[in-house]
Amino acid sequence: MGWFLSSSTGKPKKKVRKSAKPAVKGWDPRKTLAVLEVLATVAVLALLGLGWRHAERYLMNYAHEKRPLPTGTEQVELAGAPYWMSPMLQRDLRVAVARDLGNDAMRSDDLGSAVRTLAASPWVEGVERIRRMPGGKIVVNAKYREPIAFVEEADGMRLVDEKSVRLPGLYSQAEAQKIGLPIITGVKSSPPGEGAAWKGEELSSGLALVKMLRGQPYLSQVTAFDVSERDARNRVRLMLKTRQGLVRWGLPPGQEATIEPTAAVKMAWLGRIYRDKGQIDAGGQIVDVYGAAAFIHQPDREDPGLTVGYSVDQ
Repeated sequence: MGWFLSSSTGKPKKKVRKSAKPAVKGWDPRKTLAVLEVLATVAVLALLGLGWRHAERYLMNYAHEKRPLPTGTEQVELAGAPYWMSPMLQRDLRVAVARDLGNDAMRSDDLGSAVRTLAASPWVEGVERIRRMPGGKIVVNAKYREPIAFVEEADGMRLVDEKSVRLPGLYSQAEAQKIGLPIITGVKSSPPGEGAAWKGEELSSGLALVKMLRGQPYLSQVTAFDVSERDARNRVRLMLKTRQGLVRWGLPPGQEATIEPTAAVKMAWLGRIYRDKGQIDAGGQIVDVYGAAAFIHQPDREDPGLTVGYSVDQ
């Protein structure tokens, strides 16, 4: 049993154990990157919060100091303003637009407000658009109501356009004559508010004749388009009053049918008399153009036996 004895020293040999080394975990770069990203995000948000507070204070202070100033009247341009529009009326319309606008090009609601304000004017039939242009200019495109006649009332003269819409203003006889637009007399219906259509057959009939005779060389000889007369069937009978005479036109244009000559024929007769006599009343006479031929005679106040007829063939 000596096989298990130690070496020759005679002492038993001890078995030495090796001590175990501590285990070390491996480094995970992905986790480290995720942590760094979170920290970076927190840092950025913190900086953004601080920056926004600073920017907000700056913007509020800037807006307070740089408030948009009102648009000046001189900055507003009425594109294609009609020839008949006076400088005073143009200025009033430009003021109405400028009143609703500031110089802030970002405020589109200002433009909408200006459109509504301008459209409410009795002088404006419709607003196409209002634009901001470089340099602060404001360009207005609109359609305007052109006055074509005065309507005589007991308290003065009122303007109307071709569609019988009443326009602003009350004028004296002298002012109306100075302006030079035709005057319609004998309208029985009451005037409406500004910007509203004036109802009544008399006015529409008178305006139909005014529009027909516009541009005629003898129009200035007409002192009034009288619509006060009616016939036995209650139809309007039109007359052109001159300084000394009268032209009895008859039924309104378009209503002649087979009863009277057409408006074109009546106009041709008046043109012939104007060329021959220099005046459509033939020198202070009464001229009838509603019959089979134009007939010129002395005023009705004269003795019928002194009446001198003058027929103008078609």
